[in-house]
Amino acid sequence: MAQLRFGNGEHEREYEGTTPDDARAGRRDAGRFDSAGLFLRAPKPRRTTGASMSLWLLVTGAVLISCRSTELTVHEGDVGEVGAGGGVGGATQPAGGRAGAGAPGEIGAAGETGATTPDGGGGPGGNESSAGGGQGDGAAGGAGGLPSGGGPSGTGGAAGAGPIGGTGGLASTGGLGGVAPPAGSGGVAGASGPPAGAGGGAGAGPAGTAGAGTTNPGIGGAAGAAVTPPPASIPSIVVSTNDSGTATTWHADGAPDGAALFSQALGSNGRSCATCHAPEQSMSFSAAGASARFEASQGNDPLFRPVDGAVSPNADVSTLDARRAAYALLLSRGLVRVGLPFPATADFDLIAIKDPYGYASPAELSLFRRPLPAANLRFNTVVMWDGREGLVNAADPTNSLRAALASQATDAVSGHAQGQMRLTAASADSLVRFELGIYSAQTSSTDAGPLDALFAFGGPQALITQEFFPNINASSAALGSNPAGLPFNPVAFTTFAAWESIDGPGARSDAQRLVAEGERLFNLRTFSITNVPGLTTDAQPSLTGTCSLCHNSPQAGSTSTSNFFNLGLSSDTSKAATSLPLYTLKERSSGKEVVVTDPGRALITGAFQDVGAFKVPTLRGLAARAPYFHNGGVATLSGLVGFYNGRFNIGLTDHEKAALTAFLASL
Repeated sequence: MAQLRFGNGEHEREYEGTTPDDARAGRRDAGRFDSAGLFLRAPKPRRTTGASMSLWLLVTGAVLISCRSTELTVHEGDVGEVGAGGGVGGATQPAGGRAGAGAPGEIGAAGETGATTPDGGGGPGGNESSAGGGQGDGAAGGAGGLPSGGGPSGTGGAAGAGPIGGTGGLASTGGLGGVAPPAGSGGVAGASGPPAGAGGGAGAGPAGTAGAGTTNPGIGGAAGAAVTPPPASIPSIVVSTNDSGTATTWHADGAPDGAALFSQALGSNGRSCATCHAPEQSMSFSAAGASARFEASQGNDPLFRPVDGAVSPNADVSTLDARRAAYALLLSRGLVRVGLPFPATADFDLIAIKDPYGYASPAELSLFRRPLPAANLRFNTVVMWDGREGLVNAADPTNSLRAALASQATDAVSGHAQGQMRLTAASADSLVRFELGIYSAQTSSTDAGPLDALFAFGGPQALITQEFFPNINASSAALGSNPAGLPFNPVAFTTFAAWESIDGPGARSDAQRLVAEGERLFNLRTFSITNVPGLTTDAQPSLTGTCSLCHNSPQAGSTSTSNFFNLGLSSDTSKAATSLPLYTLKERSSGKEVVVTDPGRALITGAFQDVGAFKVPTLRGLAARAPYFHNGGVATLSGLVGFYNGRFNIGLTDHEKAALTAFLASL
């Protein structure tokens, strides 16, 4: 993989029109519509400034980003592993490696100390290093790593003279100490930096000759083959293709420690945060992506671990066929197993468990859920599908969100990553600061083209400056209230409103108009909503609303209130009966029984009225992370539209279904 670093700076986009900053004064970024819902004026983006954003270009096979000034950045040399042990006595150590000539390099990391055994054999002396480079004094060569052994040190190679008065780099010191196993090959010197006319670094001298056995560690050439370095932090920009076009994941560079931690295996099973929150899949992962990783690794990628990737922690994973069966739900529906206990304080009883995998019990129910995206988190009012990590407090939204995300990160390290030590508060804070700077959205459509063209503002950049706070667009007084007393605005999205007025001919113009029509349907098409506990009640069994009644956060599509709704997904056991565990629950006060695949929020509150209720997720980046709903029950966006059309008897035509699908695929 190649990486290029680009010049510093920051892209900036501003909008004119009805997008002032102070929503508490009664103004929000939602464009303007007249009383009939006709678009009057869309936010108008200003051209991007000439400054360039600090980017990392990730080359994964089909991604090309052009930016302005470039500089090549090369990382430090890898650490060498300990060389394999050889026979005792008289064996000759291999000579240490030597670095090539070139521009000044960074210092190579030291290898591990070799084990000691009696009487090592003699090794050859150091060779002469490579000649220095161009004008000026030569920089020191990469220091050799620790050897697996060696006797009294041989001197390093002599520095080569620079061709134009440049002094050669310093040679590394030969190894000390006698250890019987022969030393491995020399460690790799640090990679060269950008050319600057300096003399080339001298090569490291080979390991010294072995002598009598001693317990002193060697300090000569690095030993053995290089160990795999820790993964680099995720790039600042990742552009990836999906069935609908391309998606872009962007993150700020304000928390470099968090960026490194996010990609680092913090537990004992090789998993990092990025294992389940992949930048190329809008910070979640798709079922198709999981299948590709399985085939590429034969089911050994860190994603595939029995603790929660398999249908049971006890599943057989000894063969390829066994792993394919064990990870069947992960491969087919992108589901991860969540183990939660039945609450002791519940007002209902767990009557029966039917687990086809023989693991679930009252002490640990097996719940299979999709991983939520670790992007656009600023628009969250609830952390996790069931809110078990915390709710955002409207009185202190910033700190309560940070606390909930820190709790989630800590639990993920100990659970999903099987960490042996608890994540420190400082590390958790670094991860949270990094995650809050991640934004992901679709940036181009196969049919409609760039999603920020012609005064549309698709893609992640517009989200960065989008105002949000809890209850910013509360849809009813029963769910929450806007702090400024503003009424609910059903026009939650104006991202593609400018495309409604496109009148040009051609397939692309048709596709752009279709996206805008879908956005309008999402905002304004009303239908009767019934039997949604958490939204409807015995006193109000039905109400009239739009898609934006629940997905009401401006331009993000999450809910701006900390509410949970039950669409009946967990009660649909007809298809799930053969693949998901079933739980029979009985309310004590009424004797009412239900059978569900997942009790949802009720396992956190202990309230029967919360059975089957889940949070409302954000809608950005949908095309990159199928399937959908908490249980992965719908495989495509067209299927998602079809589900709602049938669930609420909306009566959409085929054209309207296509328009809504195109809109959702463009978010």
